[in-house]
Amino acid sequence: MLCASASPYSSFAAIVVSADDTYARVQIGLSTNTDQQLNSGTGATANAAFSLVHESITKSTFTPTFLHGSYIQSRPGAQGTSALGYYSATFSVDMNSTYSALGNYSNSDGLTHFHVHLYDNTTSSSLFVNEQVSDGGPATFFVNNTAGNVSNILTGSASGTLLTGHSYEWKVIAYTQAFSADDFGAAPNGSALLLVTESVPEASSVIVWLVLAVAIGRVYWSNRWRSLDRSPQ
Repeated sequence: MLCASASPYSSFAAIVVSADDTYARVQIGLSTNTDQQLNSGTGATANAAFSLVHESITKSTFTPTFLHGSYIQSRPGAQGTSALGYYSATFSVDMNSTYSALGNYSNSDGLTHFHVHLYDNTTSSSLFVNEQVSDGGPATFFVNNTAGNVSNILTGSASGTLLTGHSYEWKVIAYTQAFSADDFGAAPNGSALLLVTESVPEASSVIVWLVLAVAIGRVYWSNRWRSLDRSPQ
């Protein structure tokens, strides 16, 4: 019997958050109200409000397997009023892993802006950038899409590989404004998630397992041929 203490295909990976930011803001003209929660480690709630009809709530949750954030916002319809929320996390992973970026943001009127990015700080390169912007009427945006009527950006991949020894930044921004004119007000909401699902085997591990498989195969066929040679004719 052959026993192995660990497989290179383990499905358990751990996100290690080193810095994080959960932010909410409401604005009327030049007047703003903000709430910012820094370096919670496990996530936080930021709540900024002028009133019950003009509010921005951003809630983040960080676990070893995902970075999640949600947005509940409302604003009146006077031109220039806005509500914004974002959350971000600087993190690493304790084993080579795969990621998936998911999420959505829906708004009933005015300007709708939804931005998502995953950046590799170690290599100074973007793994994934998705931004969708619309103005006027309702809008519903999904991560990895281009549904904006003003502008769209979609580069990189919504799923891919995270490497040990690298530092990454994950950030999501959700924003609504009565931009070009008065509107009927809005009550947008949405959420976004970076999911770390499974490890990617290192090349050295793959080689070891391949060599082991070949060795087992040789032993099997060697024994098989010996048994055939010894069988009665």
